[in-house]
Amino acid sequence: MKKHDFKTSVLKGVNQTPNPQSLPTRPSLTELANKIEADGRQPAIEVQRPPRRESPQKTRPKSERQQPPVKDAFSCTKDDLKMLNNLIDRSRELGIRASKSEVLRAGILVLGSTSDAEFREILMNVPQIKTGRPAKKAKANDKDVDGEE
Repeated sequence: MKKHDFKTSVLKGVNQTPNPQSLPTRPSLTELANKIEADGRQPAIEVQRPPRRESPQKTRPKSERQQPPVKDAFSCTKDDLKMLNNLIDRSRELGIRASKSEVLRAGILVLGSTSDAEFREILMNVPQIKTGRPAKKAKANDKDVDGEE
């Protein structure tokens, strides 16, 4: 018995021509049209799609577009932070849920609307603080540089 490899058996199946008598014949378009007319049926009516609904274009002036938030850090005293938290609590009592950043941005808006003389006076009343991260506290068990306790 002779074994056939895969390639030859695939090619043998591909190269075989089908018997034209065994294939079903398709009716021509004219035959189909004549059959439809003889039956008295009308050809299918083409359904028209409704026109596309055009949505109104949203055009906003460029100045009103929201800008992406920017992360930044700042220093403040404990009293300033306590006042900020009091303002947040005050906004909640008024029915407005405001975050720290919203309260600070509201303050910036108010300062931006003041005159130069008022702005200067407000800034002069704000005490200056040392900026940056606080220094690390030394541990009580640490030895001095000389090696003495």
